[in-house]
Amino acid sequence: MKFKSYRKIASFIATTAFAVVAPQGTIWASGGIKGIVVGPTGKPIPNAEVVVSQLNSAPLVSQTGPRGDFSMALHPGDTILARYQNLGTPVVVTYSGQKSLVIRLKAGALCTIKGQVTSEDGTPVADAWVKVFIKTNGSDLGLETAHTDIQGAYSLPAVYQNSTYYVQAAGPVHDRMKSADFFIHPAQTIHTMPLTLMFADDFAGGVILGPDGNPYFGAVITRENGTSGITFKTDESGRFMMNNVPRKRVHIFIQTSIGNVTEADLKAGISDNVVRLPDKAIPK
Repeated sequence: MKFKSYRKIASFIATTAFAVVAPQGTIWASGGIKGIVVGPTGKPIPNAEVVVSQLNSAPLVSQTGPRGDFSMALHPGDTILARYQNLGTPVVVTYSGQKSLVIRLKAGALCTIKGQVTSEDGTPVADAWVKVFIKTNGSDLGLETAHTDIQGAYSLPAVYQNSTYYVQAAGPVHDRMKSADFFIHPAQTIHTMPLTLMFADDFAGGVILGPDGNPYFGAVITRENGTSGITFKTDESGRFMMNNVPRKRVHIFIQTSIGNVTEADLKAGISDNVVRLPDKAIPK
């Protein structure tokens, strides 16, 4: 069971950060803007991270080349952050249409996020995975990952200041949980509220019925707060079974063959939940 639990956590870590990653030295076909990242003394910095936030689009992430250079497709209004080791952008850089950019990093411009992960019974959760996400104009971007110590404590250093974040965590036998959003001011070490995880060592099963009361074959079931990428399908008798779910209650999303989605609550610890799909879920 422990192996399955850690595989679940690994899947969560691998699938919850989405961004367009530009290989080092990438030259974009159109709208490519050349830039350089330099340190406090003006010396170019290779291998620095450059993050571009675009409206209604996934963020772009690139890495500077040997001369501290990068080239990315930018649009006026895009915002840029960069960091390297203990150096970072002191303010968010807004692109205004220029043909080239010089981004200067400074010491003391990165911050630290600290917090604790506890179980619903109040005990610390050791060895939980924790990931911090920065909110951008488009989709959110996963940055640093850490794991908790024996006291359930974690520390995520070298994150950008003047930005909004949230934290997600998942334990070996606990469900994934997301914190509230929080803003990090310059030169700040922020201590977040404890993140409480629900036990996810129970099971839930049942049957999905169509509007006519007959078993529905092939319904795709996903879980709220569950591990990304894991789905369940009903068999020919309309039945399904899920393991590693939260205790007491499980919220699910049921997708039919035409793509309509129905939400339902299940009781954990039983295998005879019954969900009947509404008329709109199935084509006439």
